[in-house]
Amino acid sequence: MRKFILVSIAICLLIPIHANDQTLAIKAKDLLEKGSYEIAIETFEKFVDIDKSTLGVEGLIEAYRLTGKYDKALSLAKKYGNTPQQKQAARGLMLTGKILEIKGDYPQAYQNFISAYIIDEESIIISVSLAKHYMLTGKKEKALKLFGDIFDNYDPDEDYSAEDLVGIAIACRGYAMNSDEVDRSDTLKVVINGILSDTDYDNGAIEKDPLYFPAYIEMVHLFLEAYNTVDASSTLRSVLKLNPHHPELLHAKAIYCTKNYAKRPEIMPTINHALEINPNYTDALTVSAAVHLSDGEYDRAYKKLQKALQINPNHLESLSWLATYYHLKENMAEYEKIKEKVFKINPKYGEFYHLSGVILAQNFQYAHALEMQRKAIELNPFLWDAYIELGSNLMRTGEEDEAKKHFEKVREEYNFHVQTHNMLLLLEKFKEFKVYHTKNFRIRLHVSEADVLFPILSEHLEKSIEKMSEIYGFVPETPMLWEVYPETKDFSVRVLGLSMIAASGVCFGKVLAQLSPKAMKLGTMNWASVGWHELSHAFTLQMTDHKIPRWFTEGLSEMFERDRNPSVIRKRDKDLWTVYNSGLMRGIKDLNAGFTRPKYALEVVVCYYQAGLLCHFIRNNYGFSAIKEMLALYKKGKKDAEIIKEVTGLDDEKFDKYFLEWVKKNIFGKMNLMTAVSSREIDDLKDNTEEDPEDVEAYKKLAIAYLQSGRLKDAEINAGYVLALDPENVDGYEILGRVFYRRQKYKKAEELLLQAEELGCKNFYSFLYLGIMYLNQKNIKQAEAYLEKAKKSFPNYVGPSNPYLLLAKIYKARKQTAKYFREIEQFLDKEGNEFKLRIELADHYISQQKYKTASKWLEEALDVFPFDLKFQIKRGKVLTTLKQWQKAISAYKLAIALKPKENVHVLYTDIAELYLKLGNLSEAKSHVESALDLKPGYSRAKKIHEKVK
Repeated sequence: MRKFILVSIAICLLIPIHANDQTLAIKAKDLLEKGSYEIAIETFEKFVDIDKSTLGVEGLIEAYRLTGKYDKALSLAKKYGNTPQQKQAARGLMLTGKILEIKGDYPQAYQNFISAYIIDEESIIISVSLAKHYMLTGKKEKALKLFGDIFDNYDPDEDYSAEDLVGIAIACRGYAMNSDEVDRSDTLKVVINGILSDTDYDNGAIEKDPLYFPAYIEMVHLFLEAYNTVDASSTLRSVLKLNPHHPELLHAKAIYCTKNYAKRPEIMPTINHALEINPNYTDALTVSAAVHLSDGEYDRAYKKLQKALQINPNHLESLSWLATYYHLKENMAEYEKIKEKVFKINPKYGEFYHLSGVILAQNFQYAHALEMQRKAIELNPFLWDAYIELGSNLMRTGEEDEAKKHFEKVREEYNFHVQTHNMLLLLEKFKEFKVYHTKNFRIRLHVSEADVLFPILSEHLEKSIEKMSEIYGFVPETPMLWEVYPETKDFSVRVLGLSMIAASGVCFGKVLAQLSPKAMKLGTMNWASVGWHELSHAFTLQMTDHKIPRWFTEGLSEMFERDRNPSVIRKRDKDLWTVYNSGLMRGIKDLNAGFTRPKYALEVVVCYYQAGLLCHFIRNNYGFSAIKEMLALYKKGKKDAEIIKEVTGLDDEKFDKYFLEWVKKNIFGKMNLMTAVSSREIDDLKDNTEEDPEDVEAYKKLAIAYLQSGRLKDAEINAGYVLALDPENVDGYEILGRVFYRRQKYKKAEELLLQAEELGCKNFYSFLYLGIMYLNQKNIKQAEAYLEKAKKSFPNYVGPSNPYLLLAKIYKARKQTAKYFREIEQFLDKEGNEFKLRIELADHYISQQKYKTASKWLEEALDVFPFDLKFQIKRGKVLTTLKQWQKAISAYKLAIALKPKENVHVLYTDIAELYLKLGNLSEAKSHVESALDLKPGYSRAKKIHEKVK
């Protein structure tokens, strides 16, 4: 009651009963433009009770429309149109038609639009509304006639209203994009830089009325159609400052977020914001449903679509997504029913196939997606997005010549599109690549690195496909196309058509691509492991007819990466611990979404790690046969919940529960870390301490939350409360110790952390910080002791300032070589991307004449970076010593491929000598002659030549 009274008083203060009527209307319009919709409606309603003029009535209709109060908007629009004043009657009919269209009553909407047009056919906005309705219901020729008339009659020197300019922009865009009568690109340039915005002469819609939001909405959608996310983002940022609550702007922002991978976490919050303003906004509901379909969350998508279709049973996009839902569920009878309904409403709605094709591609079903896009183009040859999507899918299936034709058509017809431009540049760049053929692969490599990569990559791939066929009991369809990109931008374009993806490999089933070791910073990638990971995807996609969910295919690839080389696994156990403690760990139902719309910065990589653990859990508890059974069930079209139930006997909740128990035992149980508390809990925890000032646990959690958020002063205060209430509280001392450590108050930090240890603290960071502080004090004995404790506390930690390398530093300074290399070896057993230390360790074993062990580390280094000349020569020498002559020859050939500036003749001679040992006299002769061509007097070569000539 108290809140209601306050709100009522606020409204009364805002709206004086005796205020000037026109002032009231202007105030209501201002509130509407700022997004204060409910107060705007209250204000408009008071004004309309007094004055039925255009400003008040149309403002109130718009406020009703934007907030989803469609029945009220419809009733008012009908009354507004019921007048002998012709202009007002026409606008009332048009507004009535728009609301009826939103509600899906298309026949009645048409009657209102055509009646409005008959009354006032000079009105641009009425003509555009009728034309858009014609397009919606498949009467394209009639729509183009109206659009064309507006296009022809547009005079840039005439003084139009902002509303009319937006109408002209819509007409010009509709005419250009759906006919061959005008140049598309030139028209769109004029629309953007002359009609919607004209900063040179202040004559565009935005300059005429900076608060006329349809102008911004139209501009954003123009940019998004062209995949110009930069200008779309800039426009959205500026206009959302004017009204951060406009549902149609929020809808546009959500679509922008779907086209920008880094912004995907914002999709659902943005859509939810729009739906808070307008719960009946069908376009927002359909975007939400499409995102859920993309992420395999079919039940959630279905619920959103059902709600949208309750509002508008004939909403074409919602119906298209619903048909896609049935297609993904393999319920083709329902799919056909929906399709029939769609084409009854609009026989030329190519978007039906196009939209389905987009989602099918996002669910890895590229062959079906191709079929859909071809049908879309057949139905509507002006559906440019379908050409682009078709071209992109053809690239994914390796049909590059056909893809190029479609991209070139789009460029010729509509050269605004960023993806098309990027893809054509990449296809042109393929001239710089060479294609090699092996038993199971076509391998495309850039000429600058092909001579080095081809020998090792081809061997790796052929061995991997043979091994993986044994694991899965499945022989995949070949040949596969495998591409390696030395530039991250080109790789990103290959994957998305845009230069924004942060990944090192991709698999489309029979087309796979990865980054070259040269493309990444040394020590951040293991190219062989990436290849193994992506090849596993090829198996799981083909084994399931591309019906496998994202979490399962990624999880299996992660699991088999670990099997092949445990050192290369993602080091995310600490992050998973933090996520679990913060309540952000996903269950099986929504794990897919973590890959595509993460809630926090590291969620994508955490989901990869979690998916890998899930597959380990299944294999460890139910056997690998369970995994093969799951793959077979996905192929049959079954989904996660029913498959998990069938294979494990568990429902979703029990499966998640047992998995978590396994994680606690096998992952969390092997590390000692302070619990994590999300910053989102801070307000609730503060409430707890106010309600109970002696709640030690609440103060402790608050202190941890502040510490982990970097708010050290607040952490110190709350840890102080903990110790005041409980002087023996181990967590209080540890928190304060870490606070003072981060402040570089090391003496105090040492004192507090030692006190925490005395009380039983065994947490990793406490030991690590004590070890570092003692190391800096040159108290080596204590440093060594605490770094060893840190190792035992969290053996898998190999991140910054890890105890392995800190101990190695101590032993190196002491010249304790054996201990130094022991730490290095333990570190490398857990860190698979490190190159230089592997070479150093190999040198150590070479010095001890332990060539077999040295070779092990050199071969691991090869998986990281093969482009180092000295390294390849060293490999050759070690392999020669081990009498692995063929492998030694390969190493020396790689050294030659690296184009050394000197002593090339020595390498040719080494190779000749090895061929001689193998009894291959012709190759020995060929290589020794190459050596003598470079240095005719080289005595070692001359001796070999005498033996083989």
